[in-house]
Amino acid sequence: MNNLKLLKSVKKTKRVGRGISSGKGKTSGRGMNGQRSRTGAATSRIEGGQTKLIMRLPKVGGFKSTKRKNPFVITTTQLGEKFKSDEKVTFAEIVKRFTIKNPDTISFVKLIKGKEEVEIPQLADEIVCSKSIIEKNPVKKTENSSK
Repeated sequence: MNNLKLLKSVKKTKRVGRGISSGKGKTSGRGMNGQRSRTGAATSRIEGGQTKLIMRLPKVGGFKSTKRKNPFVITTTQLGEKFKSDEKVTFAEIVKRFTIKNPDTISFVKLIKGKEEVEIPQLADEIVCSKSIIEKNPVKKTENSSK
């Protein structure tokens, strides 16, 4: 017990504003006048003639559109695996066969060209096709839409 010493990092905080003899009396170590001597003085934003940091940073533009379209993209190869050529393809059937967890987030279904040449079945009106598919084989559309 006699050999124990205080750690050097442990240092008592000096009480300020408690008289002249304390060494930190009257102005409490803040000097005479000026912005730094005042309470609540924020000098961190002042850069002394240099352009302020806020002015140097670029303006962040844009916003997230509420009308944003969120397509569910399917290739002709995937469509050929899930559907036979004589079946009708509707949004409800795509949700079932592709096991889509949140069908409410999908705004439309888009069909794009896959690697393999597949005969495209009859499609509902809500399914959008890419130009390459429409040019190669005329897509059969049905009138009834389920979405």
